[in-house]
Amino acid sequence: MSTSTDNVKAFTDAIKKMAADECEKINNETAQIRTQRIKAANEEAENRYSGYVSYEIKRILSDKNKEISLAEEQSKKNLADLRKELTDKVFEKVKEDLSEFTKTDGYLHLLVKFVKQIYDETPEGDSIEFFVRPEDLILKEEINDSVKKYIHISVSDDIKIGGIKAVNHATGCLYDNSFDIKLEEQKAWFVENSGLKI
Repeated sequence: MSTSTDNVKAFTDAIKKMAADECEKINNETAQIRTQRIKAANEEAENRYSGYVSYEIKRILSDKNKEISLAEEQSKKNLADLRKELTDKVFEKVKEDLSEFTKTDGYLHLLVKFVKQIYDETPEGDSIEFFVRPEDLILKEEINDSVKKYIHISVSDDIKIGGIKAVNHATGCLYDNSFDIKLEEQKAWFVENSGLKI
């Protein structure tokens, strides 16, 4: 009987050991699977987070670049407006000063100088017609007396500030010593060379 009991006990112990080994094996596999799943879940979460962070960084940078671009455009527009305002103020003052100058004797002397220069540059015998603004037509006699010859002077509505224009009818050559054209030329030069660059 004791042998039989020993056999049963050995058999039972073997089953218990086998069961314990199987349990340990299952527990180990379960732990390994659990570890793998946790690792995979962490990697997936990290990838998602990394992708989300990367996307957000790109989106924020894109938004900021748009803001910077808009700010630069607005800044350029503001500078352009300021440059125009400054240029207009400067040349409005010059225009006022020229208008005041046209009321002086120096203006008549300047018109006479322009007429003489044009005659000096023109072949003798060519027909020249001079143009002044309507207000300057009253200076016609004084210009004729100063030049010591009769000159044909007409009115030009193109001359607003002052000065004189002339056309050589023989050659078609145009002379423009009007303050208007000189002011426009100076304005273009000023915009180009004033240092008020955008």
